[in-house]
Parts: sequence; C-alpha cells; structure tokens
Amino acid sequence: MIQVTATIAISASQSDEIDTRNSNSLALLMPAAWTAAAITFLGAEKHGGTFLPIYDDSENEISVAVDKINVSTAISLAAISEELRPFRYIKLRSGVAATPVVQEAARTIQVIGKE
Repeated sequence: MIQVTATIAISASQSDEIDTRNSNSLALLMPAAWTAAAITFLGAEKHGGTFLPIYDDSENEISVAVDKINVSTAISLAAISEELRPFRYIKLRSGVAATPVVQEAARTIQVIGKE
C-alpha cells in the first residue's frame, strides 16, 4: 500500500511528482477546499522525466470530475486505473490540458493505492 501527498501550490495547476510504485488501484482523498475543476493526469517514464498528458486510445484526456460536492471526500480511480497503470510517475493537474485551472490556495491531495 502507498500513501503519498500531492501538493498543488497556490496559483498553480499541477502537483509535484508522485511515485505510484506501479499500484494497481489508486484513490484520491480530496482536501476541504478546491477551486472547481476536473483533475487530469500527466505521466512520465522515470523520476524527473518529461511529464505528458495521459490520453486513452480514443484520444480522450483521462480525467476525474471534481466539483464542490467532491471536497473532503475519497474518490476511487478504479474506472481509469488501466490508463494510469503504465506510469509509475504521475502528476495531478487541475483542469484539462487546453485550459488548466489554477488553485486559489495551496491544495494537498492524499493519493493512496494498493500494490
């Protein structure tokens, strides 16, 4: 089991790098406040690598809907786990590639997973 913290800094839209240790299943524990935006994912092949937006094979950006209802909740990523599994290193992004959403304050998201 892993449990790591992903932080999106104030006035930023991407978290720091997360080592998922190739977890088979991930979940997000959302903070009490969130500037409304979907969460999308960037993946890299190695620590400190080039992070690129993750899309499925139908060219849809992998995302999770997060609005004000989803604050202070746990969100399972089981439905998108196959798309995320190839990437040991990921970043969370507030918003989508075309329109990132900066967070109004620093946001800390707990990422948990089973190996």
